[in-house]
Amino acid sequence: MRDIENFCNMLISKKEKFAITFKDDKYTYEQLLRYSQCYANVFASQPTLEKVLICAQNSPEWCFAFYGAIRCKAIVVPLDSQSTKKEIEYVINDCRPDIVFISDDKKDIFTDMNLYGARLMTKDDVVLSDDKSIPTTDIPMGEMDDTMLSMLCNKEGIRPEWLECAKQGAEFMLKYGHDGDFNWYFA
Repeated sequence: MRDIENFCNMLISKKEKFAITFKDDKYTYEQLLRYSQCYANVFASQPTLEKVLICAQNSPEWCFAFYGAIRCKAIVVPLDSQSTKKEIEYVINDCRPDIVFISDDKKDIFTDMNLYGARLMTKDDVVLSDDKSIPTTDIPMGEMDDTMLSMLCNKEGIRPEWLECAKQGAEFMLKYGHDGDFNWYFA
């Protein structure tokens, strides 16, 4: 666990380095930490927060929502933004999220969808601020017993060797952490 703590401390120590590059925009680690806290503050306003489903195109907001949910110790349910309406309805019915975060291009598909009481959110529901009073604390690491590995698969299902490969990769990251720069790049 100390290696994971070192990774989080690395984020804090590299606040001015770029964490996200998206088109012509660049976001520093400090902005990633601060903006994910802005998302966490909005998510935490829900009376119950156990699961956050994210169905959004690759974007900085996807990262902010992901880490905002992690800050709230919620289960993140990432859903392929190219999923069909039927697939999205199935996942929502199956997991019953408390928040459904979507990108603007998904608004039409969600207009008449049964969300089972979940709050539908977009980036417009969160005010990003560079106010220095918003903490840039590290993103909390969960306990091993509370850690979940989520793998999305196609209609053919998941092959046992894929699961074993993912399990070994997750165990490696948890054991050894990451000692280099960590960047998100989106096309």
